[in-house]
Amino acid sequence: MRLLPFVILLSLFGISQSESSDLFDHAAICDMESLEVEVLQEWSASKKDPGIRQKLIEVTVCEWWPGQKVRLPVSFHVPADGKPCRHVVVANQPLTNRVPNPTAELTRLLKEDSVGIVLIGMGTIDAMEPKGTLHNGMREHLLKTKNPRYTPAWIWGMSQMRALTSALTEPEYFQPQKVLTTGGSKRGVAAAVAGIHDERFSAILPVVAPPMETPARRVTSSGQSLSSLR
Repeated sequence: MRLLPFVILLSLFGISQSESSDLFDHAAICDMESLEVEVLQEWSASKKDPGIRQKLIEVTVCEWWPGQKVRLPVSFHVPADGKPCRHVVVANQPLTNRVPNPTAELTRLLKEDSVGIVLIGMGTIDAMEPKGTLHNGMREHLLKTKNPRYTPAWIWGMSQMRALTSALTEPEYFQPQKVLTTGGSKRGVAAAVAGIHDERFSAILPVVAPPMETPARRVTSSGQSLSSLR
């Protein structure tokens, strides 16, 4: 499915940017009990690097429409020194119930600057559970209601915000004072929407995100894209 910029979606449905604030219920986003956390792997040392501790859970992002909950995996990655992370990066992992390894850049931030890493599983809507039906339900509700809540941009942004809420259930490891959210393409859309609608995020770095242009979209004189910069 081709993703229209979120602001364009709002205008198509006759919704102003001020009215768009009603699309996200901040109290619901921050509600830890509604996460319905299922622990898939308890805190343990990373097999790749014993200096990193990791945990994997699955959480309820939301009830997208009555009777249809969206649940996604979330992994936590922190230094093994036991100190709570004051700086946190929220990014993305594949739709898998296995603990992923953060990218080299995120690992460097974790080890050198004690930055906590929170990764939430994200993919195209047709790849999300229940596979083969979730995206059809989204389209049906969008056509029926003309509500941008039933778009990829909405659920991706919501996922990013709920990932941060899930980290707050682990105060021994996460006590964020500054939070960056980042990602590319659909993950960039998620970062942009979360940063716009959730004041808990201090900064965003959406890379190749349709709703907005970023300096990373520029091209050098040699013709080589800078979009790989993170």
